[in-house]
Amino acid sequence: MPRLTLLVTSPRLPAGLLTRDAWAALSNAQVVRAADLDDPTTAAVAASGIQVRAGAPDARELARSTYDVVWVGSPDGDPGLTDALAQELSALDEPPEVEVLVGSWDPPGAGCSMRWPRWTRCGRPAVVHGMRSRLTSR
Repeated sequence: MPRLTLLVTSPRLPAGLLTRDAWAALSNAQVVRAADLDDPTTAAVAASGIQVRAGAPDARELARSTYDVVWVGSPDGDPGLTDALAQELSALDEPPEVEVLVGSWDPPGAGCSMRWPRWTRCGRPAVVHGMRSRLTSR
């Protein structure tokens, strides 16, 4: 039975810093696809020697593939792909096995940089909601 793996990664980590499971899935796949070869993660996969086919995500082609495929997710999350895949897969009598594989996780505290615009700049205290940050109040 063919297998479709949707590989998702964190944009907060260097491209190519993937889990062992992610590299194993990429190495064992018969076909690796991605939307854009210029995407840093896709470029890192290609630089490792794994051939990557680029092109717009075609849910019908991915769902009806007769071989193991890994789709390397884009930084924008490939909007609409999972909905289109669900529609295509539900129409098949024998759909492929589908896995969402998390290839890299956000490091602890990665969300802080998104919540706080800046902590300090050149040693000056950062003002956050009218209060000095604990990092600079000493």
